[in-house]
Amino acid sequence: MAGPTRGELEVLYRVSLAVQRVVRDAATSPHRADVVAMGADGTPTEELDRLAETEIVRVLDAEGVDWDLLSEEAGRVKRGGDRTLVVDPIDGTMNALRNLPFSTVSLALGKETLSDIELGLVRDLYRGTTYWAVAGEGAFCDGRPIHTRPWRSKGEVFFVNLGHRATERAVRLAGKGQRIRSLGCASLEMLMVAQGSADAYVFENSNEGRNLRSTDIAAAYRILGEAGRRHGRLRRVDRIVPAHGGPSNQRLRLGRREALPERIGGRVPMKLGLMANPQKPVALDLARRAVERIGDRAELTLAEEIASLAPDRPHAPLESMRPEVLVAIGGDGTFLYAMRRSAAPLLPINAGTVGVLAEVAGSRPADLDGALDRLLNGRYYVEERMKLAAQLGPTLLPDVVNEYVLHAAQVGKMGLFEIAFDEHVVGRIQADGIIVASPTGSTGYSLSSMGPIVDPDLDAIVVTTIAPFRVEARALVVDPLRTIRLRAVDFGRGAVVIADGQDEHRLPNGASVTIYRSPRRAGLVRFGSRFFHRLQGKRILPWSEEFADEEPDGSDLPPAP
Repeated sequence: MAGPTRGELEVLYRVSLAVQRVVRDAATSPHRADVVAMGADGTPTEELDRLAETEIVRVLDAEGVDWDLLSEEAGRVKRGGDRTLVVDPIDGTMNALRNLPFSTVSLALGKETLSDIELGLVRDLYRGTTYWAVAGEGAFCDGRPIHTRPWRSKGEVFFVNLGHRATERAVRLAGKGQRIRSLGCASLEMLMVAQGSADAYVFENSNEGRNLRSTDIAAAYRILGEAGRRHGRLRRVDRIVPAHGGPSNQRLRLGRREALPERIGGRVPMKLGLMANPQKPVALDLARRAVERIGDRAELTLAEEIASLAPDRPHAPLESMRPEVLVAIGGDGTFLYAMRRSAAPLLPINAGTVGVLAEVAGSRPADLDGALDRLLNGRYYVEERMKLAAQLGPTLLPDVVNEYVLHAAQVGKMGLFEIAFDEHVVGRIQADGIIVASPTGSTGYSLSSMGPIVDPDLDAIVVTTIAPFRVEARALVVDPLRTIRLRAVDFGRGAVVIADGQDEHRLPNGASVTIYRSPRRAGLVRFGSRFFHRLQGKRILPWSEEFADEEPDGSDLPPAP
């Protein structure tokens, strides 16, 4: 049987969005803590758990998947599939009921044992952070690789359950750690180890029947195992995954003594990538200047498109680069092109016309030199931006940083769109097209269609019509936990979906495209500039800029850890 696909990961992600929305909406319900049944594990099921589990089943049905379900609340539910989705609708229910910000939804797809888990996804229901792993492909947090940290004695952080049933061995181990933590959410505590924030997680009760259940840890087990491949070791566990019953003894031993990377000049050399628009001479001149400025202070790899600038330097396709930071020189189109092909944080240097995303003005070479020096000295931070994902029938489209545009395939032809939120149709509209944009994209095509400017520090989805038949049509700013489905009802020759202005995908009449917040995020390197300052002088803001404060230079930024 083939391994899990990206499509299956996206299904689990959309399930997690729906659960987060339900938990958020139920936060003020006076009945969320009501006991409505006894779960398959023999513990009470609260109304909040029931709502979350019901929503999971609803989304699975809407997605058309037939996986069997193994849930902490309902037990095993046969749905006709050859694989099982192991679910904890809410790990940390008591935290959620008491408004403590430590709870997750945990989803794992596999067969019969924990070691058979192929795909695990856990979403933090308060921070909105998403962790996932596919067997043999590594572990990720919001699209960026995560790893356990090498073992360093005398600085350990342990997550240890120290409830009244904790064993003497667990208590002794807690006494050996420098710092002890406990969140009351097993999956989240395991993920803290997976991302290198902690060194070990221990849960051992004297009452074997009150130990961890497989539904609690199945997804986090896969993520932690993949994250620990570099520095640690996760004891292999082949336990069958029933919803309850029997001792679990899932004690995780992570970290081994390991030499640190060889350092050069007292520092680990930074790995940089460099990309420039090969069609712009000014961008190529700035790239040559960047190569000279960086010199031997970093391990520099050039994109294939500009390999001829420095033949003696390593070069590679953007897709295969693994830099800590990718330096991109060009306009907004170049930046979008680079972010489409690389998950590395991007330092955008403007050699174009507008450059809304840019941090550094290429027209001032001294600014370029200063920016590279700050980068190499660690005096920067990474600003994360929300991306959008989409699915057209069975086809997953590339993520976008700016927008998806659904447009009539025939120029000058108005079409009829049907719009649905969370699978509920809300109406139809006649227009040339519809733009579904991220906050980053709100200053792009959406803005030219009278859409609002949205601060990119927010997560939101902007829906803007292009030349609507009804002139009073307004743009909408939508909850990022929603999914948006657009259907081409009547378009003559059909419609096209355009992703970030870079590629087109045909959409026949009657077909639909589903758009939602991506589990992956874009990262932009910043030195202290702010969103509204970066828009100054670009004739975008609706007010006079005559008396605006000067842009901060970021000189007070502390060195990066």
